[in-house]
Amino acid sequence: MQHSGRFRVFCQANKKSSFLQKMEEEPSVFTVVNSDDVYIEKFISEGATSVVMKGRCFNRDVAVKCMSDFAHVETMKKEVKFLNDVRRHMNIVTVLGACYTGVVPFAIITELADVGSVYDVVHSTDPPMFFSRGNVASWALQAAQALKYLHNLAPSPIIHGDVKTPNLLLFERGQVLKLCDFGSAFLKSEGHLTTNPISPSWMAPEVLAGSSVRDEKSDVYSWAICVWEMYSRQHPFGDVTDSNNIHWMLLEGVRPHHVAGIHPSIYKLINRCWATEPISRPSTTEIVFIMLDLIRDIPDTEVPLYCMKKSIETIDTFQYRGSLTSLLPIFEWPTYIASEDTAQEQDEIDNM
Repeated sequence: MQHSGRFRVFCQANKKSSFLQKMEEEPSVFTVVNSDDVYIEKFISEGATSVVMKGRCFNRDVAVKCMSDFAHVETMKKEVKFLNDVRRHMNIVTVLGACYTGVVPFAIITELADVGSVYDVVHSTDPPMFFSRGNVASWALQAAQALKYLHNLAPSPIIHGDVKTPNLLLFERGQVLKLCDFGSAFLKSEGHLTTNPISPSWMAPEVLAGSSVRDEKSDVYSWAICVWEMYSRQHPFGDVTDSNNIHWMLLEGVRPHHVAGIHPSIYKLINRCWATEPISRPSTTEIVFIMLDLIRDIPDTEVPLYCMKKSIETIDTFQYRGSLTSLLPIFEWPTYIASEDTAQEQDEIDNM
């Protein structure tokens, strides 16, 4: 497929799949888009099952997610359905429509993140993008709010199944975070393992172990890894070259070490969320409650601060609401320590 110009339609003009026809007929604001009305401008990223490009549609900039081959048609169908069901939450990316072409059976059209993903921002180096601890606290809270919404949907809670920083998008100059990519999502009542490739660095131990029992607590674990990644500006388990070793490290209780810049109360919460046993992890409802309290109590975290691209030589701090706010530094590669469940540590966690 070309990365610029209009989609080349190799099927009958205005042809729609039966799936999209059904979606269009259902009571929703879902839109079936003619592929000729989508203009592709440039490549953004490529995953295991899809390619994402920047485009124009509906007289606005959009993100266009196309399947990489026909083998993933069911995954794309499922993602369209989930996005259509949950599109009204402020921290979940909005799907604008979908189109059908002969080359790529489905293309999902969503709003375009003006900043990019949290992963892009956190790991930017040339030039680095600076942000405050207040940004991280806000992003962590907003990600938790998205998961809380999914986990409490009635009558069928949704498990996202692939929470990681590349799937956390930043809008409005970094002030708004939205969760995306529902290709691995499933209803809690189903409780099945996804067959889609998922990055092991963010996966919970029970998922890596192939457990047939999965619930919202696997999302909670992944959330904790994301928050650690935001504060540290390091890739989780980035110095482990063999993904199989991550599996064994997690089962042994190994977690990324505590890094400078994480407030002690937030680190206690992270420590609870990446507990080996899922039952020991808090719910997303509790996480949101705790984060709201912490943001009120920790200085410089009430309002998110937008990201700025600046040279590291020319800026050291941001002017924030009349005061200087420290920046998150880029740390060295982490060392790893095994977490120990002592009675004293458990008492501290219980008394948060």
